[in-house]
Amino acid sequence: MKKALKELQKSFQPYSVLWDQWTKYSLCGLTEEDIYIIQVQLSNKFTFTHYDLVMFYNKPDKILQIVQKLDSNYSEFQEWATRKFLGWIIQMALRQGVHSFLEKPIIFLNLSNDLKKCVLSFGFETLKELVENCNDNDLLGENYFKQPLMFKNVLDFLTDKDIAEKIVAPEFVSEIN
Repeated sequence: MKKALKELQKSFQPYSVLWDQWTKYSLCGLTEEDIYIIQVQLSNKFTFTHYDLVMFYNKPDKILQIVQKLDSNYSEFQEWATRKFLGWIIQMALRQGVHSFLEKPIIFLNLSNDLKKCVLSFGFETLKELVENCNDNDLLGENYFKQPLMFKNVLDFLTDKDIAEKIVAPEFVSEIN
């Protein structure tokens, strides 16, 4: 059982930053039961007692099936996170004016300091440079994909409808979620 939980913890780790958003995505590849089991294991810090072995969520075979699902869906997860990130750039550009938003130095964009820090972590001075120098395949590569994971703050920010409606046209808010 310990081995199965260690494997689950290892497979869960890359998803952890965007876990709540990912589980709401219809193509996440997990059933409600799978998500529940992961949530229980997460709350138990991937440990168990021998008394817990009778619980359905502590069956090694079921846990290993979930590990396989997480591992096989990782590329879908990468694509989803990258689409969320690129969608955020597009929506913000449409809202604030494409030319101005893309060409203005990131430090002067009307964004919170946390968001600026995330965007600057890509190593470009403007979003136009980022868009011109990175394609979808680049963003899916390990060097760049680690950056969209830093956008948890962006995604949390944009999934809060009250905040999102203030910075993104209301018709796009439902698209973000």
